[in-house]
Amino acid sequence: MHASNWPQLRIFHRQMYVDLVRAYLVDYGTQEDLARALNLSAPYVSYILKPLEGDLEGGRAFAYWEDVDDATLLDINEALKYLKTPAKVRAEQIADSLCSDSERREVLLEHMRLAAARHPPGGVAVNPLGREELEATIKAIGQLHSVALSSLDPGDTKRAYSQVWAYARQVVERIDATVFPIEFAQVLMFLHDAASVLGRHDLALQSARRALVALGGSRTLTGGSRDYAIRFRLNALLAETVTLNNFGLRDAAMAVAERAQNVPGCASMEPEHWRRSFLEEQLKSMAAMPRSAISEAERKADEACCLAGERTQQRIGTESRLLDLYVSRGSKGNARRLAERLAGEDEHGLSPLYGVRLSRALARYYSSRSEPQAAVDALSRARTIALSADLKHQTDEINRQVDLLTKAGRRTGRHRNFDQPGT
Repeated sequence: MHASNWPQLRIFHRQMYVDLVRAYLVDYGTQEDLARALNLSAPYVSYILKPLEGDLEGGRAFAYWEDVDDATLLDINEALKYLKTPAKVRAEQIADSLCSDSERREVLLEHMRLAAARHPPGGVAVNPLGREELEATIKAIGQLHSVALSSLDPGDTKRAYSQVWAYARQVVERIDATVFPIEFAQVLMFLHDAASVLGRHDLALQSARRALVALGGSRTLTGGSRDYAIRFRLNALLAETVTLNNFGLRDAAMAVAERAQNVPGCASMEPEHWRRSFLEEQLKSMAAMPRSAISEAERKADEACCLAGERTQQRIGTESRLLDLYVSRGSKGNARRLAERLAGEDEHGLSPLYGVRLSRALARYYSSRSEPQAAVDALSRARTIALSADLKHQTDEINRQVDLLTKAGRRTGRHRNFDQPGT
């Protein structure tokens, strides 16, 4: 997006800081807790977290930040007048309260600063890449990424993701997104995946949305270029959905996943990957949404498994999500039948990410049946894989699961030492 469209970019930055604050509040507390801690009014905090909505295009409410691409700059500028963004000092107080990590704090502050800026910051890409160098760079990162995704060796996964992370971060700012929007989006998708695995969900969400911003200007492409733009647009929407789920923003993740499935190409272009992946993410969202119906979840899971075909790993990934949902709903019979089948799967044939997902789902199931030692054993397997592959996000989630299991054990008097091997 060109600097002349700065109002639209301000909406991007605003939605970024709004969602980051909402995500960090999951661990911190409520909006009211934050308001009291900073001696602010609760309405003020609600006001600065209000998304863009209202009178754009004759009263239509925008439920998704990227919709501003279809609105006039005049309408967006008018709407921005009524959106409150925290001033510098207030933004620093909010970031200090929510972020113990300095890097995450700086990312949050930067989005707040840019959301409030009336004019775009100066600067151009330093030492921009030419086409040949860019193509060679993408090929090299792609080879590393392929190892990260497909290797069954946790050590290979660890090394590959580390290299993708370092390489993509080095080159992404050297790409002119106005000249090479598709290539820019591709590198951002590599960066998103590495950031997700390494637990930097703030940078993962930023990468997904930067790709969508860049691809917004490629809608007039034709032929093969148009197909690539559609593919990476679907990739970016999936990346956004994944990160919103990882942040615990289930309603937002579900909304993006549902929206994406109406995007041209989702049903017809490699549905065994794109549609299946969106269905799987919807299952993850639904497991944390008590209003969702089990029958609807089963329908989505059946479709996703059919799309997976003979790919056992993808089927197991979908069924692990369905098991989580059965457990969260207390559907004991369904959970038992599925868990018994999944427990018989060969974990050695799974990549580290899928192996961790399966073990964590089984641990939740065993915990729901008051089988703490079986849950501990499953989490021990998951943690061993996660640490070996340096899956930092999964390690953090496993630690959360362990804390919940430990607290439950103390309440029931059936406490187990997590480091104690099973019998």
